[in-house]
Amino acid sequence: MKFIYTLIFIITLTATAYAADVRLDGNSTNVTALVHEGTSYVPVRAFFEKFYLNVEWSPTERTVTVSDGSNSFIYKIDSPHVTFNGNVHQMSSNTFLHDGTTYVPLRSTAELCNLTVAWNGEANRIILSNETYDEKDLYWLSRIIHAEAQGESMDGKIAVGNVVLNRVDDKDFPNDVYSVIFDTNHGVQFTPTANGTIYNNPSPDSIKAAKLALDSYSVVANCLYFVNPVLSPSSWAEQNRPFYKKIENHLFFC
Repeated sequence: MKFIYTLIFIITLTATAYAADVRLDGNSTNVTALVHEGTSYVPVRAFFEKFYLNVEWSPTERTVTVSDGSNSFIYKIDSPHVTFNGNVHQMSSNTFLHDGTTYVPLRSTAELCNLTVAWNGEANRIILSNETYDEKDLYWLSRIIHAEAQGESMDGKIAVGNVVLNRVDDKDFPNDVYSVIFDTNHGVQFTPTANGTIYNNPSPDSIKAAKLALDSYSVVANCLYFVNPVLSPSSWAEQNRPFYKKIENHLFFC
């Protein structure tokens, strides 16, 4: 039964997927990704050999092992997990085998390589970058996300990060992440700065959400406010700003 589901997935993917160019720091990798329902897949050997990593296939285990002496990846066909340096990580979707080629989810793989991923729709291009995050921005953004959206979905976490970064870009708010979070110009803006939960260590998902927000991944457009209506009924934002959407426990306003 599992084989049948996998076969159906592959048939559907190859029939509906489209190709996208993959670039690293502005340079072509000569690797073509398959994009299907928002997920990009790359051929594992073609991708990793661009980074001079060794790729080995085990037909008995149905696994692909990628290593360079310091780091190692182990992908198993039809599994959503990858073992990276001995630790198991959940990917966005399964590794799969098609016509003798193993395909792996690109974003999940790139993040383990500390690469950022961006999509250029006009050029039909996926852009990988070795850019690093500002440590202070990532530190505070991941903490406010965790404090405000702990236990929520990834979209709920990213949305909180989006609001903070939208304020950084808005002339009516301070121009850096820390100052936006601790802004008291019109009273305390974020409750966690008052109750101390801002100082709690963020979860891995909160850190991931902060990175995605810093990579310009947005789920709430240009919203500047969010409110938990259970904790703050009849808030100023709810009465004075245009409603955009609800995600998990929060209402978002522009």
